[in-house]
Amino acid sequence: MGRMTALLPRGGGLLLLLFLLRPLPFLLPGSAGLRLLLSDSSPFNCSQLGLKCVVKNSTCMDESWVHSSVLTPSAPSTVDVHLDIFQDKEGKLLPVLQIQWMVATDASIRSFRGVELTVLQVNDNRQICTWFDFQNNLMLQAPPGGGRWNFTFNRFEVQPGQMYHVTVYHLPKLGIQGDHNRKSKEYKVPDCEDKRMRRTTPCVQMGSLWEPSIDGKHLEDGSVLVSFNPGKEPARYQIHVTGFLDKKICMDTTQEVPKVTTLPIASLLKPDKVLPPHSRGVPTWGKPISTTEQLLILRTIHKVCR
Repeated sequence: MGRMTALLPRGGGLLLLLFLLRPLPFLLPGSAGLRLLLSDSSPFNCSQLGLKCVVKNSTCMDESWVHSSVLTPSAPSTVDVHLDIFQDKEGKLLPVLQIQWMVATDASIRSFRGVELTVLQVNDNRQICTWFDFQNNLMLQAPPGGGRWNFTFNRFEVQPGQMYHVTVYHLPKLGIQGDHNRKSKEYKVPDCEDKRMRRTTPCVQMGSLWEPSIDGKHLEDGSVLVSFNPGKEPARYQIHVTGFLDKKICMDTTQEVPKVTTLPIASLLKPDKVLPPHSRGVPTWGKPISTTEQLLILRTIHKVCR
């Protein structure tokens, strides 16, 4: 994730382009990736009028894979997958898949014993499942309250920007070669630029709400003075500086910033890269710096165009 700003010193033709980069890991340290939120949150209730149902963990290998049944239910008539935001018991906002499906209105409903939901994370082929275990048989093609039998589940935690393959199996599974009583759908989770995703815990950890306020100044000795607000999570940063003189690139360099934590600024940066204490209050270009915001101030180790 990066932020950019351009500076044009007064009375000169030198243009400085600053780009601040905070590298993002493929998967955050300590993050769960694809996860089933059953034990970490309040129990999910799949029961409804005319049906007693219990949600359980599944090994993705229902008994009907091994022992076929004489009678099996039809495949779901429709399957829809959407993004939902789930708040766990710790108050974290987690992106989850909201899976909705509808049951076909035919006589096969009498053999309908449950549902297996399978979610595959496409990039690494990780797969997890859950099981809707029906405690009684459905004797009517439509629920007592009218309409059609339909179900919803929203406890698969997912990661920003990832593609998922969702499959809904009606149980018992059909054992006839070449035919299926399942329906699948792919869904790509929006990345952290999405309005709903920005405030989820994974995106906040990756800096979706980060406002670095990067700023810089071309000094008389030819160096560049740069300041920015580090994110809340410990991370390493890179500052890329490109200088243009008369519309031509005359300098192009990248500088690593030591790993930033919540320690005092002076202990994070090498002495030759930290301004003297008296300069940290009000930099030369007149922008006040609050030490409580932990703004980082450093000089680039390279000289810009002379």
